[in-house]
Amino acid sequence: MACTFKLFALLSILFVGKLKADISCPNQQTPAYSCGTQSIVVLDGSTDMQSVDKLKEIMAFILNQITPKFDYADGQTIAYMVYGGQGGGLQATEFASNIEQSCSYIETVINGVGNNLTPVTLTTGLNEMKKFYNDTLSSGKRIPILLFTGATDKADIASAAQLAKTNIQNGDLYIFSMNGGDYSPFTDAKLIYNISQDFQNWGGLQRCFNKAACNIVINQGDVADAVTTVAPTSAPLRGPHCTCNYSTVWLDVIYIFDASAATTANGLMELLGKVQTDAQWLNIAKSTDTSASEYHTRVGIIYYDSDATVYAPLGSLTQMDFLSIPTLPFRNDPGTNLEAAINLALNQFNSSAHRIEAKTVIHLLATTYRPGDYQDPTQIAETFKGDGGIMIVYGN
Repeated sequence: MACTFKLFALLSILFVGKLKADISCPNQQTPAYSCGTQSIVVLDGSTDMQSVDKLKEIMAFILNQITPKFDYADGQTIAYMVYGGQGGGLQATEFASNIEQSCSYIETVINGVGNNLTPVTLTTGLNEMKKFYNDTLSSGKRIPILLFTGATDKADIASAAQLAKTNIQNGDLYIFSMNGGDYSPFTDAKLIYNISQDFQNWGGLQRCFNKAACNIVINQGDVADAVTTVAPTSAPLRGPHCTCNYSTVWLDVIYIFDASAATTANGLMELLGKVQTDAQWLNIAKSTDTSASEYHTRVGIIYYDSDATVYAPLGSLTQMDFLSIPTLPFRNDPGTNLEAAINLALNQFNSSAHRIEAKTVIHLLATTYRPGDYQDPTQIAETFKGDGGIMIVYGN
């Protein structure tokens, strides 16, 4: 599982050198996702992190890009902890229930780090985290634990994985590895993100972090700027998957957007922006455009919540039309009738707008679906793929 998002720069403010106690608290933003989870951020302040600046860049990223997008109003809370740092002690906070508390708690952690890293093992750090947050981790709820670590020692990682498996059973670990350590012993980890370059340059990190804090499933995406839940045997691939000539791609594509309440209005806009960015490489033309080059792509748009609606029929948009769409309708409807949306897409492919010689593609941008009920999309999706269609799923 992985996630990707290319559109947004992650760091608007970088703190370098010694962070001051009087940090600037960002304004609350529209929540990235709606959830009421408690989550714990665990930061490696040991010598494994290699530099204080790297640790403080992570703190700045969390302060400026993550905490403002939490859904505090719906009961989402977050606690912060650093093991190691100056003196090798533990800096841990209670759970912040608003942006002001988050800023205050991060300030507390920053002040505790100082300017020196101390040798502390990952196993010790996770054990201290378990002790401090034992009541929360024993509550029976699933608690996302977002771990930034520089550990590379195989014995330490194996020991920490065993500790997590036996003693932190209600914690869902999302591991952000800063130095390429092999975290394959963490077989139950929800996510392993092997960061092999400056993390602020990875467009998917903000989205993945916010999803992890809500325990939202992270789906497969483009490895060029994605995270991976499989501990890699080598560095993740970079760049495009192939040397395709995008201008001559010959496809009929239906984009299906999840416009349900789980996506949020802001999330829907971000999904639209993602496909618009990707689509700028395609040669998109209308069905009625006789001047279009021999090879071109036709697109259509469907969105769904409890109902499914054709926003733009297949072949009705030019390149400029598609790139100029500002937003899609959002009703804050909790329903997710994906089956109806796929049915509408198949109707489009069965219409006169579809070119029989063109490959049919459904690009699904979804937050969630409900398997097993009368709206289960599994069967119809399998039928579409069995008939030669291609389905691309991007998990928001």
